[in-house]
Amino acid sequence: MNSARSNLPYGNLPEKPKNCDVGYGKGGSAGYTSDGVATTVFDPGDAGYKGDIARSYFYMATRYRDKNMAISTEAQVMFAYSNNVCDFTLYSIDLLMSWHRNDPVSLKERIRNDAIYQHQGNRNPFIDYPCLAEYIWGDSIGKNVDFSKLASAYDATFSGQGCPCQQPYITVSPDSLSFESTPNVSVTQTFTISGENLVGNVTLSGAVAPFTVDNITFIPTDGSLSSTTVTVTYTPTAVGEHTTTLSITDGVATATIALNGTCVAGGTPDTLPKIVIGVPVGETLVLPSGVNSKILHLQVENLIGDITLTLSDVTGGFAINKSTVTKTEGTNGVQLIITRTGVGGATLTFGGAINKTLILTGE
Repeated sequence: MNSARSNLPYGNLPEKPKNCDVGYGKGGSAGYTSDGVATTVFDPGDAGYKGDIARSYFYMATRYRDKNMAISTEAQVMFAYSNNVCDFTLYSIDLLMSWHRNDPVSLKERIRNDAIYQHQGNRNPFIDYPCLAEYIWGDSIGKNVDFSKLASAYDATFSGQGCPCQQPYITVSPDSLSFESTPNVSVTQTFTISGENLVGNVTLSGAVAPFTVDNITFIPTDGSLSSTTVTVTYTPTAVGEHTTTLSITDGVATATIALNGTCVAGGTPDTLPKIVIGVPVGETLVLPSGVNSKILHLQVENLIGDITLTLSDVTGGFAINKSTVTKTEGTNGVQLIITRTGVGGATLTFGGAINKTLILTGE
């Protein structure tokens, strides 16, 4: 079979030609044309080898991308080399992705992949994570890859059918919230839910008094749920500790978030926790052009417990010097330094019994 294949590029043939009655291979003239010139190709047959070949080619094209593999007329059917970069031709992308999808990773490949790793210390990532090819040459080009969420051919539930073959997943951030309040005084905090490859609506359960949530059903768009904010309210009626766990699921994927509440003896409005800061809380702090930092004097009154400082900053434009202000620090006063590190805006949340926000922006 190896002699019959020679240096011919790979391709699909409708039937086994009479001139190549060897092994599983089929060699002969195929319908591929380049600039109107027909090209002879070799078809390895459909007996479980085409996917192996495709994933081997994926490895070579990735590992040796800086090498010129288009060094012959036959090789140029599969590869194109330009500006010191080698990649597949459109013909080979269509061919190899089809072989890859229709012939999933087998036990034979996994055993060979493990054996190679034992000798060489490297692996073929397209065997470990078959759907990785979709992000480079297939249907998921331009999407970010999270290997912790990508299905592996070594997973017990891996079927190999369907591309991309990611498993559904849901993430929450943060994965726990802590509340402090006094009887009959409500405090709120938020968390976000996101997910990919979801198979149905996302539902939330487990909220019991004194905890309530503002939404329990979330509808994905094309199987995706972008970062969605959920507000949790803690309204204790009696002094004590309260805990519960929220469960979020689409019927397959699940995630949880722990809620912890502490209720202490109450008092009059004058004795309730309050925060004093140089900028009105709930308003906007603007750092003018040329001003890269701002010092705020933070002081609290009647603090029940620590204050957590959370900076929600997807643009990376701001940083703060503290993540927690203890009861002692807050009572005596503490300097909060806000530094501008880029462009954009952010939200600074003061968590705990106070639970206030400050909007940060720059000019």
